[in-house]
Formats: sequence, C-alpha cells, structure tokens
Amino acid sequence: MINQPVIKKMVMNQSRAILARSYSSSENFDYTISRANRVPKIVNEIKLDFKDVLIRPQLSTLSSRSGVDLERDFKFKHSDTKWKGIPIMSANMDTTGTFEIAVEFSKHNMITCLHKHYTVEETVTWGK
Repeated sequence: MINQPVIKKMVMNQSRAILARSYSSSENFDYTISRANRVPKIVNEIKLDFKDVLIRPQLSTLSSRSGVDLERDFKFKHSDTKWKGIPIMSANMDTTGTFEIAVEFSKHNMITCLHKHYTVEETVTWGK
C-alpha cells in the first residue's frame, strides 16, 4: 500500500505538468500551483451504504396494522398552541401543495404546505 505523502507528491507532479502546458505566464502558473496544493484526504475507514445495512422489523404485540395510532400531540415551542395530528405534510411544490390536497389531507388531520403561486386573495377565499 502506498502511503499518503507519496500519493500527494505524485498528484502534485502530475498537476504541475498538466498546468504548465496550459499556462503561458509563469505568474498565473505559480498562483494556480499554490492553490492546487489542496489535495483531497484519502480516507481508509469503512463506509456503509443502504445496501450494506439490513433493518429488521421488531416483533409487535398488535394483532393488525389497523391498531396503530399515528396521531401525535404537538406543543409549539414559542406559543401556547397545541396540535394533534399525523406528522405528515405535503410539500409546497406546484403540483402537491394545492387547495385540493389540503382538503384531502385535512380529512386525515395532516398538514399541507401551500405553494407560492397562490395569491393572497385566493388563499383567503379558500380559507373561508
């Protein structure tokens, strides 16, 4: 295995040779070489990916999935407001953060982030 200082020296020599051919002025060349000294660090630690990890489901005492309660109680940090609902929200993209989605999500006590293309008047009219 080649150690890191040797690899760094090899990379610097290759960088200098490539850059020397592309610069006519020695001033620009030296400046670029001084910036090229930032060689990425080689990490030898083992890294895991999604395919490397197996998540095993835990045994449950529930007899059916319908017995699961997804609603949670939330108290907002800088307010006395409390909300109980399912912590799922629709994104504020053009096709998902619409009034129609908000109506459907509200039936299940979920949140919708409306997209920015609605005018204030449209939002006020819809909210009434």
